[in-house]
Amino acid sequence: MLPLTFIQKAIGSNILLELKNGDSYGGLLSDVDTWMNLKLENVIITKADGSQFYSAAEVYARGAFIKNIRFEEQVLTAALESVQPIQKQYISEQPEEKKPRTHKKHFNGKGKKKRQNNNNNNRRRNR
Repeated sequence: MLPLTFIQKAIGSNILLELKNGDSYGGLLSDVDTWMNLKLENVIITKADGSQFYSAAEVYARGAFIKNIRFEEQVLTAALESVQPIQKQYISEQPEEKKPRTHKKHFNGKGKKKRQNNNNNNRRRNR
C-alpha cells in the first residue's frame, strides 16, 4: 500500500506527527492532499525539548517538514485487512510459463531469407 493511500484511510482518526525540527503535533486528522500536507483539528503541540505545550483548534502541517507519523493501532489493522485480499489474489494466480522464442529456419536475424543449399542452387553454380 502506498503511503498516501494509507494516510487517506486514516482520515477521522487521531495521529501524532513529529516534525523535522523536533516539535510534535497530536490531533484528529481531517484532511490530506497529494503532497502529504496534513490538516489536524483539536491539536496539542509539544516543543522539541518538551518544556512547552500549546493547544490549537486547527493546524496545517506541510508534508515536506513531516519526519514521522504515528497512527492508532485500529487504523493499522483496518488498512492491513483491506490489503490482504488483494495480495492473496496475486499469490494464488500462477504465472504463465513463457515458451522459448523460436526463429524460423529460413530467415536470419535481419529479416532476409537465408540462401538454402539444395541441389538446384549447386547445379546453377556449376554451369
